Amino acid sequence: MRVKYSNFKEASIDDFYNDFNEVWARDSNERSIFDLWLHVVDHGSKIARAVKQDNPPGIIDDIADTTVWLMSFISFCEKLSSNDINSLTSIENPSEIIWNKYPAICPMCFDNWIIDKLELSNSKSPLADFNERYKGFEEFFDEKIYNELYLITCDCLNRTTINMEKNVIIDSLRTELDTIRREYANHLKIKDKKLLKVMDIENMFNKIYSNYYQVLSLESIIFNLLGEIGEASQAIVNLYTYDESREPFSYELLKKRKQRFSEEIADIFAWLFAASIKIRLTYGKIAHLYYITLTKSNKWSENIYDLNFADIIWAKYGMTSDGANLAHLNCPGCQSAPCICQRDLKINWDSTSAFALETKDNSQLVNIESEEKNLVFISYSHKDVKSLNQIKSMLMPLLRDKKISLWDDTRIQPGERWREEIDSALSRAKVALLLVSSDFLESDFIAKNELPPLLELAKTGGTKVLWVPLSSCMYKETELINYQAVCDTGKPLDTLSKPKRNKILVDICEKIKEYAQEKTVM
Repeated sequence: MRVKYSNFKEASIDDFYNDFNEVWARDSNERSIFDLWLHVVDHGSKIARAVKQDNPPGIIDDIADTTVWLMSFISFCEKLSSNDINSLTSIENPSEIIWNKYPAICPMCFDNWIIDKLELSNSKSPLADFNERYKGFEEFFDEKIYNELYLITCDCLNRTTINMEKNVIIDSLRTELDTIRREYANHLKIKDKKLLKVMDIENMFNKIYSNYYQVLSLESIIFNLLGEIGEASQAIVNLYTYDESREPFSYELLKKRKQRFSEEIADIFAWLFAASIKIRLTYGKIAHLYYITLTKSNKWSENIYDLNFADIIWAKYGMTSDGANLAHLNCPGCQSAPCICQRDLKINWDSTSAFALETKDNSQLVNIESEEKNLVFISYSHKDVKSLNQIKSMLMPLLRDKKISLWDDTRIQPGERWREEIDSALSRAKVALLLVSSDFLESDFIAKNELPPLLELAKTGGTKVLWVPLSSCMYKETELINYQAVCDTGKPLDTLSKPKRNKILVDICEKIKEYAQEKTVM
């Protein structure tokens, strides 16, 4: 199912996963598996920074980003697996990863239940006793047990004393217990009990770990998330390295390490959902900023406590910066699907040097430099976002072919230093496109922070200023009177029919291309 505004709260986690695969289809060709994983680590760390700064918008923004980079990483692993059945990093899709580790029950509770059921708590020979007492899955999980186990609250916190001997037994039977849990997960799946929807999975974690979410702080949850990212990093290392003197390579060992790798990924998902749940509990009573960030609305008629993980993902990848819902999920940078964003220097992981940059003859540096020089800065009023999107749509062929690069304030992510981002873009702009209307001229921010530096750069020859009359306005009372409009000021765009407006937009884009690719005279 394609994820849309009308169905995103009913969509499965695999629906989101499949759509994001389309959005970032380039990743499998342009990135390495380690590149993708480092982005997971990076955004996971940014969640922690946002928590430290008490910044709810930053927290939810990086929860979304961490989730999507994790999905890109999983997708890369799946593609490796499809190309090579012996791939070290073969892995299932997100729903399978989560369900095999969390089949509507806390894994630790499941382990304890199995040990108690088989009366192994005081066993002197756990493996031998297990093999003798466990008679097979179908006999072991009768209907009564099935009903008792399904979606119950974790009671690990109620165990006031730690039974070290029992924990040692559980560790010694790790492979057997994991196998039974996966069998149980498959048993539930066959009976159509597997949870697929993002909202159902979040509700499952909320049900299982409700006691933990009440006790643990948001800081503790993010600390655990970072811990699991670290554990997964170690699992990835273990898939690529073997010590012949201590644990020589074997396919059985590879199978175990793959399973551990998959379960560590499941734990990351679990803590991401926990962060989503806890942020509501933490900021529920003072969540005005949080609510606006997600819904782009000041309306309080809806219940803030109903906001969920699906909202967090959609707010970042299914909405524009001014709160308009898009047709489907897309890249927030270029607002396109598939993504056509320009890429920075990439690490060539296949080089003899693990950190060798792809800069043969400095060709890539030259390309990046030329892309920076072709930067087009668009200044507009947020009330004119429809016109902005029309022009960006018309410019798409130039962006796709990298003949220009584009910057407007929709590229500023929550939690970023917006003033620094704007100043940086202004200083790099080859062309400045002004979408002029009465709303544009009314904006104090534009008048004080964007127009002065742009016009100053125009005077020094650093930036070419083009402006488009969107509607009739008092532009003659401003400095714009000294700059020629790209089209007839007597015929603003809002007075034209659609065919005529499209023709003017094409002319504007051609003019942008001309100036953006014009060589700078030193």
